[in-house]
Amino acid sequence: MLRGTVNPLDVRALFITHLHGDHCYGVPGLGMTMLGLEKGKERPLLFAPKGLEECYQGPMGLRGFQTRPILKPNNRGSIPENVHYYWISYQRFIVRAVPIKHTVFCLGYVIEEKPRRGNYNMEKVHAAGLSPGVILGELSAKGSLILDGREITAESLMDPPKPPRKIVILGDTCDPSAIAPIAMDADVLVHEATNLDEERTVAFTYMHSTAGMAGAFAKRINAKNLILTHFSPRNMRGNEYDECVHVRTLVEQARRAFGKPNVFPAHVSQGSC
Repeated sequence: MLRGTVNPLDVRALFITHLHGDHCYGVPGLGMTMLGLEKGKERPLLFAPKGLEECYQGPMGLRGFQTRPILKPNNRGSIPENVHYYWISYQRFIVRAVPIKHTVFCLGYVIEEKPRRGNYNMEKVHAAGLSPGVILGELSAKGSLILDGREITAESLMDPPKPPRKIVILGDTCDPSAIAPIAMDADVLVHEATNLDEERTVAFTYMHSTAGMAGAFAKRINAKNLILTHFSPRNMRGNEYDECVHVRTLVEQARRAFGKPNVFPAHVSQGSC
């Protein structure tokens, strides 16, 4: 976040996949930043597996957040009965969390927009004899109005509904199959690629994935784009050239398994790569 363009004070919710240190130890520092929120501004929600507070020996380490432990399964939506998942409705999104295979309890998240209505089609608005000003504002507020004896509905003047966008973010895993039924046709899949394909044995030892495994899962769920992350630090401590070569190899291996060129690394060297 510090390297990017996201202002930490704009964060409204944080979702933790699992309680390994490299995935949650940054939370207290971010929480201290959240204490600087303007008076009266609501604290961000923090969703995490049960036990996060114990990581910091009490709730003081999570100051700045409103904690929401993910505890109970909630079977809502058209999900196969054999999929064990958790359901969260948050603002404009539906967030589903599914346990995936790792060395500890670990979640993958499917974040999907709620249905979005289309924009007003101005040609239809003018053809109906309406102006884009006050009358259109009234129509939006009430949903319909009577004009010259005609009932005009807001939906009749809109373009078709926009398809909801879907992002799938996985925690560390050697097998995310459980999340596949609700991850289908994702616009973006964020998948770990800790190891190269030739390090498959090492990956399975620690229940991680190779780049090829990430690409294969992206293909399985028909994702549009794949973002690779969680690269092994053993391969990211050299000079910039070596790091670039390693990242390029991961991307190439994932692309081969994915069958699409839309593979992007979450980590790039500070130099030219």
